[in-house]
Amino acid sequence: MREVEIPYEGETVKALELDFSTESDHWGEYTTEQSVRIKMRSVVSRIYRLTEKVRPDGSPIHVLQGSVVIDTAMPEPDATPVHTEIPVQNSQR
Repeated sequence: MREVEIPYEGETVKALELDFSTESDHWGEYTTEQSVRIKMRSVVSRIYRLTEKVRPDGSPIHVLQGSVVIDTAMPEPDATPVHTEIPVQNSQR
């Protein structure tokens, strides 16, 4: 755990960067009407807890930093999956 400053709702705020472990890692799986299979999962790289702001009920605010991983497969039997990583930052939880 270390103290850092991060952007949050248009300002720079103090936060603690928390150590964490991944408890489970699930893929969401979807099939379009054209039979394209799409798999998606989020990968968290950092978790912060704001130290000077809380929710109206007093509970802490956590900010996640990570990316979204997407794999797609076309309906042809010899389709090669396409791997795309989209960076996502400052998602609230």
